[in-house]
Amino acid sequence: MKRKLFALLTAAAVTLTVSAAALDTVKLDGYGGSEAPDQLSISNVVSTKELAPAGAGGSYAPTNLYTAEAPCTLTLTDDYLSFDVIPCQLVNGEWTYVSGLDEAGYENWFDALPVTDVAGCTAASVNPEEADGPIEHLKGCSVTLSEPGVYFVMARYAALDGQVVAWIDVGGNHVTAAPADGADQPAADPQPAAAKAATAKVLVDGKEVAFNAYEIAGNNYFKLRDLAMALNGSAKQFEVSWDEAAGAIALTSGKAYTAVGGELAQGDGADKAAKASTASVSKDGAALSLAAYEIADNNYFKLRDVAKAFDIGIGWDDATQTITVDTAASYIEG
Repeated sequence: MKRKLFALLTAAAVTLTVSAAALDTVKLDGYGGSEAPDQLSISNVVSTKELAPAGAGGSYAPTNLYTAEAPCTLTLTDDYLSFDVIPCQLVNGEWTYVSGLDEAGYENWFDALPVTDVAGCTAASVNPEEADGPIEHLKGCSVTLSEPGVYFVMARYAALDGQVVAWIDVGGNHVTAAPADGADQPAADPQPAAAKAATAKVLVDGKEVAFNAYEIAGNNYFKLRDLAMALNGSAKQFEVSWDEAAGAIALTSGKAYTAVGGELAQGDGADKAAKASTASVSKDGAALSLAAYEIADNNYFKLRDVAKAFDIGIGWDDATQTITVDTAASYIEG
């Protein structure tokens, strides 16, 4: 089935049965109780918001937005369901699939997601009687979303009318949803995260470089301009600029970085509160999905995400508590 792009504020012609509490598990039924009691569960849900009146839009447009804390796990609760989990980006006021995924032809859409942990969704879970049809999974297939961002989710029985569809905002602060009457409504309060001042030493091509970086949930986050400055003159250098037309931070690979002042400035060494960033980023003209947080009015991006985008080797020496950045090496998942 050819997927379409979805507008965030469009309603769904489907009734969802929801039972939830703060930081609890939501269970969704898109078939009015005619099949299993529910088809999909969502963990660590903070809040549920109705985006628009039910029945006002197309059949694949979600009614509800679920704000969740990471890690948020999506689990099929019945057998023989197709399962799509797709990262989204804001384009001209609408949330749509991340550029390039809508025509990629993945067997499962979550196969394309480096930011998810997939369990129990292997070929062994495919209905053997439907080898030539849509891939169907058994109860227990799960995808864990550990990175902030907005995701479109759908679970459906291939042979039946109906589906479970939802928007999930991991980390909060990504979506401003209009109420049913179309009046303006402020964005939901962001879900804060603890940003610990990073103490690890960083070696860039063997040379120690001091960064003002933070550790969040076990991952290191850096400013793009700091990284660009440190990598300037190397084989993996990149420029950082602002694309006014696209409203996005533009990264250009292979181009020397132009300093603007303030790069590699040292912080106060104190821990900070962080909230999920809404900054849009492109690389060489294509949208780029990077985990990011806003800390003290600056955007910090996950080091491994940036390294993967530019194929930069990243290592860790536990004995010396040192991060190594090697522009002569290729990125390896770790």
